[in-house]
Amino acid sequence: MNDGDRAEPVALGGYAGMWVPGAVCAHLAAALTLVLANQRDRAKPADLIAVRDAAQQAAVGYHREWHRIVLACATATTQLASVDPQPQAAKQSPTEITTTTAADLTGLSRQRWRQLAGQGRIPARRDSGGRWLLDKAAVLRYAKETKG
Repeated sequence: MNDGDRAEPVALGGYAGMWVPGAVCAHLAAALTLVLANQRDRAKPADLIAVRDAAQQAAVGYHREWHRIVLACATATTQLASVDPQPQAAKQSPTEITTTTAADLTGLSRQRWRQLAGQGRIPARRDSGGRWLLDKAAVLRYAKETKG
């Protein structure tokens, strides 16, 4: 049973009660209202009226709780999304450079820097966007060693 089908207690006349899924209470109340409306000239059973009224109250409580949970989830999602307004892919420390920057600084191609990073020959990591971020000092050291 998922949260949308969570059972809510509904009192049934003189009995201890019955359990009805919260999402169903409004439908039960509407159905019982139709049954009672078709009783026209006959006396309406008190137990039936009590169950309908209890189902209506349970439906209101269920929907109020459901809306509270949805609002809490929406607020939490918004807060989580706004905690870090700068995308992770755009973040790099001052000691890290992209393969494009490494290529511009050294004259080696971006492809070569990706290859060196992938082989573990240059300290590097991938950001959440999949871009390589290279250790700037290691890039400059490697370029100096290979040119000299």
